[in-house]
Amino acid sequence: MHTKLIFIVPIILFLGIVTGSFLLEAVTPNFVPNIVPDVVARIVPVKEEVKKPIDFSVIFFGDIMLGRHVEFLMQQNGAYYPFLHVAAMTASSTFAVGNFESAMAPAHIRTPSGGFTFSVDPQFLTGLASSGITHVSLANNHALDYGVAGYTHAKTELAKHGIDSFGHARNIASSSVTYLSHDDVTIGIIGIHTLFVKPDEAELTQIIDDMKRNSDIQIAYVHWGDEYEPVHNTAQEALAQVLVRAGIDTVIGHHPHVVQDIGNVDGVPVFYSLGNFIFDQYFSQAVQIGYALKLNVQEDALVYTIQPITSINSRSKPRLMEGEEIHQFLTELADKSDQGYRDYIKQGKLIIPFDLAKS
Repeated sequence: MHTKLIFIVPIILFLGIVTGSFLLEAVTPNFVPNIVPDVVARIVPVKEEVKKPIDFSVIFFGDIMLGRHVEFLMQQNGAYYPFLHVAAMTASSTFAVGNFESAMAPAHIRTPSGGFTFSVDPQFLTGLASSGITHVSLANNHALDYGVAGYTHAKTELAKHGIDSFGHARNIASSSVTYLSHDDVTIGIIGIHTLFVKPDEAELTQIIDDMKRNSDIQIAYVHWGDEYEPVHNTAQEALAQVLVRAGIDTVIGHHPHVVQDIGNVDGVPVFYSLGNFIFDQYFSQAVQIGYALKLNVQEDALVYTIQPITSINSRSKPRLMEGEEIHQFLTELADKSDQGYRDYIKQGKLIIPFDLAKS
């Protein structure tokens, strides 16, 4: 008798507790019993919303010129010669942007040594396409070297190789803008050339207003400045101020053939010149070094990584710098740049606060 009670009593107690918990739940909506987790899971489902991090990056390069001696090198070594190390630079980026410093004569004319009317043979665009370059600006002082026909031919041939082009040597228009979209984020890039005609502020503002309606981040990619000067001039800074007032989030420059300083205009970074990328200038070390600028988009920041490059001892075939080369390059760049950015430049990275939700 006692033995049966030992087994029966716990069972009665357990059933009473379970029954009581359901009765208590009926009169107390927020009551959560602890002894029936499978029932709790059905009554109070747990919903965890895991937000996918943004995985969107764009890498920017300086001047790319595939004529003159670069063409000779490709004829000797193949179309992929200048781009041997470039694919490694673009591999981790969603898009890659460069300045295409040339035209394409409808019937190709090789640019002689010392010549300044640049023409690229379309057959050598295979190397450019294979390198991972996805977009190029034609807003520069060589895009019209063979007139409108050369400009149009370049756009057509670039498109055939899967490369989008934007910008014009003289005009600012909607075609000056390209849009890069990924992970529900859109970046608008406007190609601007300043050496022939000073851009009209009203026109720029109108186009940038359109960019803001169609993109989350707005970038100006500008052909400007004085050749071979290591720091920017007053005209560059004045235009940067116009662009920032109009709503540009970042300014990236090219044309001087050397690396220029990094400035700060009302909290907006201005990378005045990335220097040469692929070119046939060899008369100094300064024209054979530059940097790629990689932008990583985050919810609360734009992260810019400076990747120093060099073609010293490997003519017109850039590679990433290594070791002490990097340290020396970043130190020199920091020393001539905005004081507030110097410590960050020495580390090779600028982190600019940016609220993507409000863009």
